[in-house]
Amino acid sequence: MIHILVIDDDPVMRSLLKSFLSLRKFKVDCVMTEPDAINVLLHDHVDIVITDLKIPGMDSVEFIRRIAQTKPGVKIITMSGDTSFDRLPQDIKTTTPFIHKPFKLQEIEKLINTITGG
Repeated sequence: MIHILVIDDDPVMRSLLKSFLSLRKFKVDCVMTEPDAINVLLHDHVDIVITDLKIPGMDSVEFIRRIAQTKPGVKIITMSGDTSFDRLPQDIKTTTPFIHKPFKLQEIEKLINTITGG
């Protein structure tokens, strides 16, 4: 079973993604802070991280790079409701799929299937 970690400070987004992705037979954990995300990544096998680019108290660029260095097999999907993606360094833009909020839940499912080959 594919394990997805959702990081978002919006409780509605966390709840929607958890419900939708769980119904699609993914194991889903949702957190709202970087320390909570690191805890899950250290103690569980995670296949995919879906993270908002604007989490209070979190440097998204450093966080994404740290995941890529310490957990190279983990796929990362970024999401944002603003232009945060445009300001990302090129290395992250080319290796990290992005989805703009608001999005249809089927769009995130399609993106997950694309990166997992499903």
